[in-house]
Amino acid sequence: MSSAFQKSYTCSCGEGLEVTLWQSVNTGDPELCRQLLDGRLNVVFCKKCQRAVFIPVPLLYNDMERGFMIWIYDSRFSENPIRQMAYEPERIRIAYRFSKRLTGIKARAVDGFGWALEALRRIDDPRMLNRIREKHPHWPESKLWLEAFRRHYKAVRRSGWDRDRLWR
Repeated sequence: MSSAFQKSYTCSCGEGLEVTLWQSVNTGDPELCRQLLDGRLNVVFCKKCQRAVFIPVPLLYNDMERGFMIWIYDSRFSENPIRQMAYEPERIRIAYRFSKRLTGIKARAVDGFGWALEALRRIDDPRMLNRIREKHPHWPESKLWLEAFRRHYKAVRRSGWDRDRLWR
């Protein structure tokens, strides 16, 4: 299930805004997924100065069809969400119980929204998936998809792609 919260935000022009920020996006909600991949999710638009600003809230991308989850965060503004949970015992218990019910689900945390979104846009590359399947025929589908994401993410990072580039 996708989830959001309300937050007060003050634009650089001084305008105060009430904004909705998403912290979890589930592929069962295609419109939210489209906004995420287009770089429009968690972008605040100020009517006074006509400026659009991306707010880097740690985000859980949950691909239920393929069986993997990606925590996307920006280390310049927040900690790795998985490491952060290590200091919150109640959240660990909840996450553990949740993960026990989701057998086969694989997860990964990555730093850099622009890199992660570009890797998600490229994830359907059949050549990459076929190479992984040939090398690891015994792997479950969720692990194959997560490995495809990981390889695309590393390639995007090495290519010099700007980590802050959210729009195509």
